[in-house]
Amino acid sequence: MQRNDSETTGGRLHARIADILAAEIAGGVHPPGRHMVETQLAERFGVSRAPVRLALARLSQDGWLDYAPARGHSVRSDLPAAETHDDGEADARRGDRDIGARHAWEAIHAEVEDAITARMAFGSWQVPETALARTFGVSRTVARDVLARLQGRGLVRMDGGRWVAPGLSPQRVDELYRLRALLEPAALREIGSSLPPGLVETSIRRLEEAAAGCADGAALDGLEQDLHVDLLSFCANNTLLEAIRQPQSLLIAHRFLYRATAELFETEPFIEEHLGIVQALARGEVDVATARLHDHLMDSRLRAVLRLRALGSFDGLEDVPYLKPSSRLPAARPFDGLADKKVRLAGDQGPKRGGRSLRQPLG
Repeated sequence: MQRNDSETTGGRLHARIADILAAEIAGGVHPPGRHMVETQLAERFGVSRAPVRLALARLSQDGWLDYAPARGHSVRSDLPAAETHDDGEADARRGDRDIGARHAWEAIHAEVEDAITARMAFGSWQVPETALARTFGVSRTVARDVLARLQGRGLVRMDGGRWVAPGLSPQRVDELYRLRALLEPAALREIGSSLPPGLVETSIRRLEEAAAGCADGAALDGLEQDLHVDLLSFCANNTLLEAIRQPQSLLIAHRFLYRATAELFETEPFIEEHLGIVQALARGEVDVATARLHDHLMDSRLRAVLRLRALGSFDGLEDVPYLKPSSRLPAARPFDGLADKKVRLAGDQGPKRGGRSLRQPLG
């Protein structure tokens, strides 16, 4: 695997994480055979899974870890015996604090991301570095770091030397979903059946709980992450994964759209669709799963446009000092009957595509 030290993919951050973990392995903190779980390490260091994944790949390349497609990364069993010491865990905790102390961007990243996603449906926005830095009392370097990471997630881009958050017009949503419908099934097909044991079963359990009515906004975000980010991250084609990340800015925008248009659907249609995809994977039917993923994304494209039409006006959102309107999207055509008729999600009710209800089970 090639190392990528760009800021937008967690370059220097993943190198520091790798250095800390290598020192811990050498010091006996992680014994031979221990599994190095991405999600646990991401939570420990307070980062996303991307830099952790890169750190583990580097440690595998450098000879500290073994990797098996079905098991993931584990500490090699043939390393020289390490001399353990009582303060190993304390050293690890100090390393964690060093990571956090040197990444002030993490303290403001979520708030900036939420502010942008709550406004993308209403137009495009300039995000001046100086205003962002002034608002949070940080340096322009930290502000630039935040924007670089938002760029990596497809939320902002450089346009004429300025940072801009492009608006989510119906046309842009349509284009992004069509791109996802090409890329994500291709990644799933490359993964095939080489997923870690228990991953698909855990996903099925979480989806079944959500289908039973046990899902709030945060849980819905997690279910989207399970399939479209975590599961697809096991694709070994890094170039394909990089191409997928840009149109997946829609996943982040959905955090706002789910909450702002909760009345549009009686239950979230994607839950049943995700369930059909992962159940096909559990049966080893990769072609069926990829076809269902394609159909799911194309149906989600139509639902996203409905959500945009159902939004109210921008007037309810307070001004944010570091976001300046670049252009306003035209007012969306109201969704006819939304006030007195919810979209129904079973049988022949609800929006249809190609003669099939958006909610009708696939296959």
